[in-house]
Amino acid sequence: MTDLTPWLREWPWRPGNLDVRAIQAADGRSLIQVRLELGLIQMEADGRPDGLAYRDAPSALAWFSSHGTVRLDAAAVQDLASEMAQRRQRAVACAALQDWPRARRDALDNMQALDLVAERSERAEDRGRLENWRVHELAMQARAEASLAMAVGRRDLARRAIEAGLAAVQRACAATGPREVPQIDMLLGLLDALTLKLPSSERSELERRLQAAVAAENFELAAILRDELRLLGGSR
Repeated sequence: MTDLTPWLREWPWRPGNLDVRAIQAADGRSLIQVRLELGLIQMEADGRPDGLAYRDAPSALAWFSSHGTVRLDAAAVQDLASEMAQRRQRAVACAALQDWPRARRDALDNMQALDLVAERSERAEDRGRLENWRVHELAMQARAEASLAMAVGRRDLARRAIEAGLAAVQRACAATGPREVPQIDMLLGLLDALTLKLPSSERSELERRLQAAVAAENFELAAILRDELRLLGGSR
């Protein structure tokens, strides 16, 4: 067994911060690490986040995509869902790193997995349960595409990406029934942030909420709040 204490001391936990870093493995692979209060997690930057194969394919998504006649029983859906959760966590970490191409890739891969479940799942309850995840992936795609556009100074394309994402999220919500959808508020906030300058009191409130989200290890919310601050010119 290996004691992780030296590694944790080298990268101390900082309350109020979302600490993510990109590193290289000894063989040159790109890795992503997230520092948590009680340790850290490490993910592959490419391929399946845990680095494991699925049957004879690099991922469950790849295996089921290449076996188009296979129906998805409950166990198969769970395999896809577990992999989707890994990709979602990695996308949030990539967003914190401003690695928007990878964040967008993971969102699109998860939507492909959702399409597979919608088309081939044997159980209606599995389709309904996972379809509720679509709004998160659509919102991540919109955030990534808007940020990529802003990186090259294309505010018009950023606005278009957010508007398209907002419309897609609203359509997905209409298909799954009424419910509280924070992604709509997030996208509306990003849209406003493209043109508005918040008073310092509201900017301070966003920063306070960011610190609280990180302290609670709600990294998804923290990444969203950090996006809003970046668009406002208020990130550090």
